[in-house]
Amino acid sequence: MDASALNALVLGLVGLIVFFYLLYTTVRAAVRAGIRDARADPAAGSVQRTADENRTAHDA
Repeated sequence: MDASALNALVLGLVGLIVFFYLLYTTVRAAVRAGIRDARADPAAGSVQRTADENRTAHDA
């Protein structure tokens, strides 16, 4: 294997590592933001109610 092929292989590997690292950090940030939003307003994304919530909504 000559130097240019090795150089291309190393640069390609570094490029893949950088790409997946950026993908990982983006997804991690989105998940953390979603968890933070869900903790701030638990009912915002919920479509299901518990039995207690159903009784409270029915009684109101």
